[in-house]
Amino acid sequence: MRKRQANATGSCGAREAVFHETRWRSGGLPILHRPVVVRSYRYRGLSPCILTLLTGAGAAEIGAVDAVRSIGLRVQFFSAVFWYWHISRAAHASHSSRSCGRRRRQLLDTRILGSLAAVPAQTPGWSVTSIYYHDSVSAAGDVARAREFQIGNIPANLTATVNANVNANVNLGFLAGTYTFATPVLGGQAYASLLAAYGSNSTSLAGALTGTLTTPGGAIPFLRFDSINSSIVAFGDLVPQFALRWNAGVNNYMTYVTADLPVGAYQSNRLANLGIGHWAIDAGGGYTYFDPKTGHEASAVLGFTYNFIDPSTQYQSGVDMHLDWGVSQFLTKQWQVGLVGYLYQEIGCDSGSGDRVGCFQSRVVGVGPQVGYIFPLGDNLQGYLNLKAYGEFANENRPAGWNLWLTFNVSPAAPTPPTPTKPRFTK
Repeated sequence: MRKRQANATGSCGAREAVFHETRWRSGGLPILHRPVVVRSYRYRGLSPCILTLLTGAGAAEIGAVDAVRSIGLRVQFFSAVFWYWHISRAAHASHSSRSCGRRRRQLLDTRILGSLAAVPAQTPGWSVTSIYYHDSVSAAGDVARAREFQIGNIPANLTATVNANVNANVNLGFLAGTYTFATPVLGGQAYASLLAAYGSNSTSLAGALTGTLTTPGGAIPFLRFDSINSSIVAFGDLVPQFALRWNAGVNNYMTYVTADLPVGAYQSNRLANLGIGHWAIDAGGGYTYFDPKTGHEASAVLGFTYNFIDPSTQYQSGVDMHLDWGVSQFLTKQWQVGLVGYLYQEIGCDSGSGDRVGCFQSRVVGVGPQVGYIFPLGDNLQGYLNLKAYGEFANENRPAGWNLWLTFNVSPAAPTPPTPTKPRFTK
């Protein structure tokens, strides 16, 4: 009787055998070098020896699995950026708006959050991510009128119609530190991050204001032409975030909570701001499908934001819903291409004693391409670049235009994996 062993494990002749698959894994980002991890799977009918020959011990999945898992750190941060952007721009669109744009949210995840949002990372510890963000938007009609109300440019006794345009150009740099905990929380991987922003906002408003001014002597016609230019270079608000992620094969799940700490540059009577002027809290969950054999990936994150009242204007934005999605394909272990998009919809009405524009629910949709690239940085570091661009449409009570995001992540490189050994057969 002959007895055969594959890598000295299991029986090739067994009807139900254990096949040991070798995969490379990394932390932080998909990368070229990964430590070896051994996992076991049970297959009925096929011996582990045959499976090893057919699959090459999981060689087809090398890189793809960890490409997704490690990008999770970057996505968690990106979702936080996207949420901050969402609330600040929506605020800008309405009377409660104080900043350059509510759409500055990602990682959480982020959170946008977009491709790979729910995929856990592999290595605990610190990661640092930076993002350059450009936003160019414009609006007219009710949005321009709301901005006039916000900065106190329309008297309370004036019933007016505004024929004006608002234009804004924003350039921001975001920096975040993210810590991945080694100890599981509720069976998932836990993350904590803090996001800061610094940059510029240039906003202009030009047009005519017509209406009727109520005075003690009666109503009189009113006409005024406005041309307002406002620019600022300063820090934005701080955004802390906590997230949990779980993995089950090709299915990945996540939940998060984040907040806006109103410490950024903001004045209620200024057209351009970088802070939103009030507290906000956001929570939600997401899902990512990733097939390491094909490199196919699809993600969606749904969140809801509660805005606290602005103490300087007594205006409160309604609860909003934001859905961020992304689909991508890993062409190689280094290149990723795909599409991204978002839907922002305010589902509650604006309110407060300072509300002079009514319910003013806002909405906008954005879609665009993305491309990602992974590369080594010396012997001990690895880098990841991602470029996204969105074109906006279907906007209501909110500016629309286009925006661009350039993300750069640096994390420690994983050690070079040992050379896999060939199966040994004994008679």
